[in-house]
Amino acid sequence: VAGEPYGFYRNTSTQAGGDAWELPDDGTLLHSLKFFTNTDNPLVESGDVPSFVAAAGLGAGDPAGPPTGPSSVASNEDTPGTAEFTWQGASVPGGGYRIERRLAGGSDWTILGFAAAGDTSFDDDTVGRGKDYEYRLVAVNGFDSVVSSTVANINTLRSNLMNIATRGLLGSGDNVLILGWVLSGSGDSTMLVRALGPELGLIFDAIPVTGIATTPDPNVRLDKFRFVNGVFDGVDSLQSNENWGTDEQAEIENLISLTPANPFMGGAGSLDAAMGLDLDSGVFTMVVDDPSATEGLALVDIFDAFQGLPNDADIRFDNLSTRGFVGTGGDVLIGGIIVGGEVDTTLLIRGLGPAIQGAFTDPNVVLADPTITLTRPDSSQKVTDDWEDEANAAEIALKTAEIGAGPLAAGSKDAAMLVTVAPGAYTVILSGVSNTTGVGIIEVFQAD
Repeated sequence: VAGEPYGFYRNTSTQAGGDAWELPDDGTLLHSLKFFTNTDNPLVESGDVPSFVAAAGLGAGDPAGPPTGPSSVASNEDTPGTAEFTWQGASVPGGGYRIERRLAGGSDWTILGFAAAGDTSFDDDTVGRGKDYEYRLVAVNGFDSVVSSTVANINTLRSNLMNIATRGLLGSGDNVLILGWVLSGSGDSTMLVRALGPELGLIFDAIPVTGIATTPDPNVRLDKFRFVNGVFDGVDSLQSNENWGTDEQAEIENLISLTPANPFMGGAGSLDAAMGLDLDSGVFTMVVDDPSATEGLALVDIFDAFQGLPNDADIRFDNLSTRGFVGTGGDVLIGGIIVGGEVDTTLLIRGLGPAIQGAFTDPNVVLADPTITLTRPDSSQKVTDDWEDEANAAEIALKTAEIGAGPLAAGSKDAAMLVTVAPGAYTVILSGVSNTTGVGIIEVFQAD
């Protein structure tokens, strides 16, 4: 029958009328026959020979024999999200190639796809941002399978969150400023955290900006969330600072030189707060208040001093957030972020109010109807109000669940956007619809 696979079998059935046919273990390949597919067909049910090998076959008189492995394998990333895997010197008569990939140092290989006997390359369009991969080639035909003796390594293009800075009104009680972040990966990361009051006043003077009062003496405290068997078990206070020049001046000045942070114009004698931190993975918050209880604007920031671009195995920011009082005019909550790296990345940005009501004894203190404005390096803007009104609301919900962010309720007035951005500096403004005020949160997740 044209198009059907053929071969020799023997009947091993001992039951009357049985038709259990098997390929002999010592069967010999005939050059004029094709291999058997791994799908059901009239001769064999679910054969063991992969279909990509069966499709190749051998014509009468063609040379047959076991495959040979490649003399070399290589890989490179042509465009973000795509890698090319190549090989030379391989031979697989009557068969084909299986391409496999794993994360560098991993134990499990994943089959990406197959290539024909005459191919020398394979395009992988499933690479992730900031991954270290290993590739190998398996040559397969009806005689044998041969794995490449070496693997090809590739470090895919990457991007990372380098910084978040928040400018907001620093008060007392529920109106303190809180910066939060999640570090994931292995190893330690060196961070610079700062709370600027007098320094912010000098920045305003230099611009100049008049008529805006800054907090005179900010204090910063670092906390780490404690988990037992994955369940929240409290908060540990790790470190605090009130005047940066009295504790670790040299270390902080060195960290400033390693990051985009500007040096202190006020010098070591200023009443601003700062700390240098060596942190492992976990969930952290930086609580900023003013012991003098004098209300004014403050700038709170954190910088990752990692020199280079971390891959997904290195410790890195997964999530940055800031909580503060959202006023009107110059007292809105402003978050600045820096995206570093070589390639675009997708960010989930949220402005929360109703979603955090349960965290307060008086739910009326939260921002009832937040709106967020994203300003890009070219000064273009994207504004969003209710998250369900976004054209990609379904994707926002899926991505929220995928990255483990808290879900937003249906009908919620919270704001969210899912955007792809290039490396650069961005500003997120959280304000209230119709000049409403209250406590709100800006959240930024790297979502790819």
